[in-house]
Amino acid sequence: MMSFKKTWVTVAIFCLLALGAWLRVSLYGDLNLSIGNPDTRSYVEASSAPAFSMEAFTGRRLFTTNILYKLANDSQTCPLLAVSTPAEGSEGYRAIQPCFNNIVLLQNWISILGWCFLAWTTARWITTPLYKILMVILVLAFGFTPQIAEWDSVLSPESLSLSLFAILLALLQEIIFFATSEDQKAPFLKNGFLVPFWLVILILWAFIRDVHVYALLVTAALTLPLLFLPRFRKSIYVLAVLIFSGVLFAFGTVTSHNSTRWQPSIRHAFTDYIEPFPARVEFFQKLGMPKDRSSQEYEAWFKEKALSSYGKFLILHPGFLVSTIFQASFFEADFVQPYFKAPEVKAREALLIIGRFLHPESYAVYVIDFLLLISVCYTALKSHEQRMYGLAWLAIWTFLYLAISLLLSYFGDTSGTRRHIFPSVEGFRLFGWIYLVINIDLAGTRALSQQNLQSS
Repeated sequence: MMSFKKTWVTVAIFCLLALGAWLRVSLYGDLNLSIGNPDTRSYVEASSAPAFSMEAFTGRRLFTTNILYKLANDSQTCPLLAVSTPAEGSEGYRAIQPCFNNIVLLQNWISILGWCFLAWTTARWITTPLYKILMVILVLAFGFTPQIAEWDSVLSPESLSLSLFAILLALLQEIIFFATSEDQKAPFLKNGFLVPFWLVILILWAFIRDVHVYALLVTAALTLPLLFLPRFRKSIYVLAVLIFSGVLFAFGTVTSHNSTRWQPSIRHAFTDYIEPFPARVEFFQKLGMPKDRSSQEYEAWFKEKALSSYGKFLILHPGFLVSTIFQASFFEADFVQPYFKAPEVKAREALLIIGRFLHPESYAVYVIDFLLLISVCYTALKSHEQRMYGLAWLAIWTFLYLAISLLLSYFGDTSGTRRHIFPSVEGFRLFGWIYLVINIDLAGTRALSQQNLQSS
C-alpha cells in the first residue's frame, strides 16, 4: 500500500512538472524574444575581456555575465535592436535579435529547468502526499507567473540571479537531504556528485552580482560549526565546502574592491544619504574625508576609504537603517518588469492576477518569514532528528543570505534600487511559501504521530 502511494505521488509530481514546463513555454510567446535596457550594452562591452583573466572579475561587469554576453559581443553581426528605457517613458516590444536570441533562449531554459528542479527537491522534504503536490504547484506557479517569468526576456542579470539561485537552493536541499539520511552509504555516493556540481553553480551565481558573494560568507560561517559534530567531523565534503566558500569569498571581496563598479553606487549613496545632512558629513570628515568634494584629495580618499567608511557608518547608525527602511516602498513593490509590452501574451492579465496572490506586496512577509524560521528551528531542537537539524540549517542559511543581500542592495545604491533588491525581496516571498507548507506538514505529522501513540 505504501509503495503504491509513493508511486502515484511521484507520477503526479512528474505530470505537474511537465504541465508547468509546457505552460511556461506556451504562454509567454517565442522564447527567442528579447529586449535590452540601458545597461545591456555595458554587459556586451565588458564581455570582450578574456574569459578567465582578472579583468573578467575586476572589470565593470562580473565573470558570469562576461561569459554569457560573449555570445553577442560582435557589434557588426549582433546589433542590439530592441532597447527600452522606462525612466525616459520609453517602453517597447520584444524582438528576435541576432545573437541576443541565444542569450535569452538560454535564460528561459535555465529558468524553466531551475524552477522545476526546485519544486521537485522541495517536495522531497514533505511527508504528506497532498502537501507534496501543493508544494510543487506553489513553487512552479511562483516561478512561472509574470512577476518572475517575464524577466527572462530582459537582457540583464536579474533572470540568471533568480534562476541560478533556484538551482543552487535545490542542490543544497538535496545535499542536506542525503547528508542527514540514516543510510550512511547513500550520502557519500550522492554527495560525491552533488557537492562538486553545487560548487560550480555557486561560482557562476556568486559572480553575477557582487552582493551574491555574501552567500559564501554565510556558507562558511554555518559550515564551520559542523566540524565539531562527530557525524561531519571527518567529512571531506564539509571541509571542502568550508575552504572553498572561504577562499572564494576572499577572492570575490578583493576583486570587487579592486574594481571600479562599486564607485558609482557609493557616490549615489553619498549624494542621497550623506551630503544633505551636516551631522553625517561631519562623521565622515572625522574618518578623513576632505571637505572639498571637487579636490584631488577627495578623489584619492574616496577610492581608498569611501567603501570602508560607509560600512562603518551603517554599522554605527542602526537608527538610520531602521528609519530609512520604514520610509521605503520598494520592499513591498510588485516587481513586474517595466521594459516591454506583450500584447501577444493573451493570458497576461490573468497570470498577473495569479501572481499577485503568490507574490504578496506587504511588509508582513518579512515578519511571517521570521516566525516560520523560528518555528522550524524550535521543532528541530525539540525533535533531536538529523533531518530536522538539516532543515533548520537550510532555513537559517536562506534567511541570513536574503537578509544580508537585501540590506546591502538597498543601502549600496540609490539608483535602480527597485531592480537591485528585486531578487532578494522575491526570495523572501518564496521562503514564506516553502516554509509555510513545511510547517503545516510538520504540524500534521506530529499530530498524527501523537494520535497513533495514544491509540496504541
